[in-house]
Amino acid sequence: MAWMEVTALVLAVGASVAAVLVVRDAPARGLLVRYWTNPGFEGVPAGRLDPEPPGLPAISRLTRVVGSQVGIEWAGTLVVPEPGLYRFEIASDDGAWLYLDEALRLDNGGAHGVIQATTAVQLDRGGHLFRLRYMNAGGSGYLKVRWSPPGAALLQDIPSHLFAPDESAAGRLRAVALIRQWLAPAWALLLLYIPTRLAAQWLSLRVGEAATSGRDRAWLGGTLVAGAALLVWGITWNIGRGLDEMVPADVIDAMAHRFAHGWHLHYPLLHVLVDAIPMSGFVLADALGVSAMTAPSNVIFMALAFRVVSLLMAIGVLVLAFLCAAEVLGPARARLAPLGVLLTPVFLYYGKMANVDVPYLFWFALAMLGFIRLLRHRQDRDYLLLALGAAGAVATKDMAYGLLTLLPIGVLAAWARNDDGRWTWSAFGRELRQRRLWVAGATSLLLYGVFNNVLVNWQGYLGHLDAAAASRYENIFSPGFAGHLQLLQSTAELLVFGLGAPLAALAAAGIWTIARSRES
Repeated sequence: MAWMEVTALVLAVGASVAAVLVVRDAPARGLLVRYWTNPGFEGVPAGRLDPEPPGLPAISRLTRVVGSQVGIEWAGTLVVPEPGLYRFEIASDDGAWLYLDEALRLDNGGAHGVIQATTAVQLDRGGHLFRLRYMNAGGSGYLKVRWSPPGAALLQDIPSHLFAPDESAAGRLRAVALIRQWLAPAWALLLLYIPTRLAAQWLSLRVGEAATSGRDRAWLGGTLVAGAALLVWGITWNIGRGLDEMVPADVIDAMAHRFAHGWHLHYPLLHVLVDAIPMSGFVLADALGVSAMTAPSNVIFMALAFRVVSLLMAIGVLVLAFLCAAEVLGPARARLAPLGVLLTPVFLYYGKMANVDVPYLFWFALAMLGFIRLLRHRQDRDYLLLALGAAGAVATKDMAYGLLTLLPIGVLAAWARNDDGRWTWSAFGRELRQRRLWVAGATSLLLYGVFNNVLVNWQGYLGHLDAAAASRYENIFSPGFAGHLQLLQSTAELLVFGLGAPLAALAAAGIWTIARSRES
């Protein structure tokens, strides 16, 4: 990394430490509390309590000391973290009144048992005058105040750190609220930046080797910018509710089990480990008491972080598509390869979703690059690249093994030739005894075991295999010849659907052209 990047990372860490200290040194929370020894708030207040949020604890303490007939007022500032429509609910026994910015917003007055009353108020970001009056005419009394912020489906307790006894404290609390809202996502992006930067540097070096022309690199750069724009567009659609997406609860549960102790999903472990990188920012913020993972904004940010991971890996797929095509056709013709991938409807959809489909495609494309380079250059690093990509693909989505099982045979078949270029069994046996082929195979198996944490979590790995087997569809096609024809037809239809009719037609024409050229 350049010294400017290192400096920026050091400054980011320093700012993070400062932000944590600011949150921990936050001013007093809660509201000013005054009380009367009558339920009608007659006369001057009888006393005051230390600042605290409105609720039952103050009522219980006062009724034990001054009797069951009491009036209590909480007053101060409510720090609203984001603008929008807020729904408030008061459940009280007896009466309660809520004032926001000196306007009565909720009237649940009168002597009665526990009754709920709700209202909705449009609020701007920042401090709002908050006053709640409660009266208890006799008995034990009850009071609970909740709200539903914008985007939240359920009512919840108002966080105590959003209450301030006065406007001066509210100003600092507003800053603290902003830190609480944005620090965990910032940490998630910082943690995600490091592996992304390393991967980008490696891919950049490979592009520099494959495309020496500045025009080819500029074309690829423009494609990546357009791809990023298309993938970012709509990335928040149905956030947290996408079909079969990786959800924060699964990753949190895996981290709580330390990816061991029998923990498993129906998908392999590798992408859970990848998603745990940005998730660690939220876990750290929660552990330090800066920002709860259950905060509504953090729930959205966590789901969004998983989609950002898919988006970054989708950009990597586009670069790898260019590199594969450049190895086969040269960099000028390879310009169309990432465009072909980018414009497939399925890629555009899954490239911004938190499913494992694009991540496993990234690893598969890495394996394809190793395979193609192996056929052309036969260097040791190409064997290892193929091993890494194959292990990563299968450790991300089990079904990827079907795409990779025959690759070793392809490697052997390509190199099992005599000096005159003819394929022979003796040459096949010679290649089969090549040490680096077996080293690459062993490396791939070792990496697969590491990616699935097999050594520490063997029972979890077996549980994953059972769960994966139970989730598969069986007997879609009959086992006979007619069933295989149906499978072939379904495969062709899915290819056309996945590529889109124009690209499918171009792909078919390309295959036909290559076949004709080989015949001639």
